[in-house]
Order: sequence, then C-alpha cells, then structure tokens
Amino acid sequence: MPPMCNTYLMPLSCPGVSGPIFNPRHSGTTKVIVRFHDKTKSIIVTIADDPSKYISSFDRSQPEICAGKSVNFTDRSIGPVISYAWSFPGGTPKTSTEAKPKILYSSAGEYPVKLITSFAGGADSITIDNLVNVHAVPSVPTISKAGNTLTSSASEGNQWYLDGQQIDGATFNTIQVTKEGTYTLETTLNSCPSGKSQPVIVNSITGINEVIDSIFIYPIPSKGMIFIDVSASDLPINVEVLSLLGTIVYNANVSDGETPIDLSDVARGFYTVRVKLGDVVRSYKIILN
Repeated sequence: MPPMCNTYLMPLSCPGVSGPIFNPRHSGTTKVIVRFHDKTKSIIVTIADDPSKYISSFDRSQPEICAGKSVNFTDRSIGPVISYAWSFPGGTPKTSTEAKPKILYSSAGEYPVKLITSFAGGADSITIDNLVNVHAVPSVPTISKAGNTLTSSASEGNQWYLDGQQIDGATFNTIQVTKEGTYTLETTLNSCPSGKSQPVIVNSITGINEVIDSIFIYPIPSKGMIFIDVSASDLPINVEVLSLLGTIVYNANVSDGETPIDLSDVARGFYTVRVKLGDVVRSYKIILN
C-alpha cells in the first residue's frame, strides 16, 4: 500500500507529490503533525517571514525650503520596524536612527534621502534622489540715492517700504520718492526673503521745496477769479480753497503753468489756498471782495 499523506498537516513531499503542500498563514514557530502509514509524529517547525510584505517608506513636511531651514521626515514603513538607518547627504545631522528626524539644510541644492528599515524578518530600503530642494537666500539688498530716485542693488524680487509699511506696487528696481520718511527694501526669490536693508532717510525731496516756494497766486484781493502759477514741476499739484471754518469750497489737481480758479460763486471774505506738491504743503491767504 503506498504511503498516505495528510495534505493539510504535512509540509513534506510524498511519492507523487512535488513541493510543499502546507501553506501557513503566519510566521513563527508551530507544531506540525506528520502521518506516514499508520504512524504519527509531531515536529516543531519555524515558519520564515515573507520579507516582501515589509516595505520601507517615509514622507517629508515640505518639498522646498530656504537655506537655513529644516525638513521633518516621518517613517511610513509597512511592518513591525525594529530599527531605522537614515542617510541625509547635505543635511545636519547626516544620519539618524529616529522614526521622525528633523534635518537642517544650510546650502542650496537638491539632495537625496535614504532609509533602511530593519524588521523582525529582514530589511528593506528606499532611496529618493533630488527629494529636498533647497533655495538660496538672496543677499540683503542695499539702497543708493540720486535725487528723488532710490535704486536697489537687486535686479528682481524687490519690495519697498516707507516707515515700515509696504508700498503697494513698489516692486521694481527703482522708486521715485514723493514723500519724506524712512525707506527700506527687502528682496524675495523662490519665496525666500533676504531680510530688510539698511534704512535710507529722506528728509527733503529735491526740487519740490523749491517749486512750491515759487508758487504765485494773484490778484489779491480778487473779485472771484484767481490764478495760480507753478513752474518746473513734474509732479501733480493739488489745490484746495478753504473757508475760515475749514470748509473746502474748491479742490482740483492742476498742472504746470498758469491755472485759473473761478471762485465767483463763493461768498465774499477771507480764504486759505492750500497747495500740496508730493508730501509738502504750503498755505496762502486770499481775500474775495
């Protein structure tokens, strides 16, 4: 009579049967009952783990940073991890055995990351090239002044500030100043800010004071029609006429040269003509009779 095999219990080969028959579901040590003819024997076998089901994996907090910033890495490996062996070329520290290392990158460049994960039944590894993209931080710009023009040492990425407040739309290499105050500048490239420049204090605007001091208003007294004469100004000029109570009876922007102002419908009396050129204001008294 040929040998009989218990195909469920026996992981051994029998005559006419090739390869193992027993298909365990879990790794570890187990008892297997072997029946051969009329004899039964128990044996202890160790079921090796399947290393293919354990996978090294990780993620990072952000793909791009500025030099001098850090990236947080988190292990996402599949399986019961025993230990970690990280490698961070270009980073500080360059290696780590933690599950969630934090790595500082001081220089611009693209850097790989490698993780070797050890499991109870083996190990796996993963390497990703050019994973961390580190951008250079632009140099702190300097400001040069020529007349009413301020110029940045940086050709792009500029943002100008006046008295600490961002000037809307002032993102070019140069700026024409029309107000007195403290000007600063910051350059941003690839979302990396340079930090603020040294301040430049503008306490007089070239040409404006001279122009506004050469304004002529006539005739005084007037019967209702006055003239304002401004020369050599390339900036808009605003003119207001106010009563003694501060009520504005006239407001308009005027240009270079002689401009008529019709006040014939305004009540007779004393008025103030307020002329504003840039950030400079001058006031003049007139009489309507």
